[in-house]
Amino acid sequence: MRSEQRLQGRCEVPAVRRGCQGTGIGSLPREIHLKDFRTERAANPSHRRQRSGNPVSNPAESYESYMVPALFAPWASQLVQRANPQPGERVLDLACGTGVVARLAAPLLGSKGAVTAIDLNPTMLSVGRAAAEGEGLDIEWRRGRAEQLPFADCSFDLVLC
Repeated sequence: MRSEQRLQGRCEVPAVRRGCQGTGIGSLPREIHLKDFRTERAANPSHRRQRSGNPVSNPAESYESYMVPALFAPWASQLVQRANPQPGERVLDLACGTGVVARLAAPLLGSKGAVTAIDLNPTMLSVGRAAAEGEGLDIEWRRGRAEQLPFADCSFDLVLC
C-alpha cells in the first residue's frame, strides 16, 4: 500500500494535512522565484569568514559556508519548487540542519504562513537561526528528534526534509 501511495506522489505523515502533489517527475506546474544561494554567495565571499576564527572549531559554520552553497542549496531549491508551499500554510523543515529548506520556503508563505525548523543538533540550529535573522526571515527553531516530534497531528500543512 505505501509503495503504491509513493508512486502516486502521496505522503502520509500524521502531523501533515496535505500530501505531496504530483510524482516529482517532469516539469513544474508553475515557475517559483527562489534565491540562488550559489550566485549570491559567490558575489559576496564574506560568508566564508568563520565567527570562531577556526573553521574546524564549529563544523556547523563550515557546513553552512561550504556545503550548503555547493551541495544542499540547489537540491533544497528543487525540493521547495516541487513541494510548492502556498501562502498561509504551516511548513515543517524536518532534520533541518542549518535550515536552507526553511529559509527558501519562508518567503513563499506570506504573513499568515509559518515555518518551523527542527533538528537534533543545537549548533546547526544556532547557525541557521543567525542566517535566517540576517535574511530577515521569521522561522521558529526547535530542537528535537524526527522520530519523536513534539507536535500534535495536523499541526502542519507540509513537511519537508
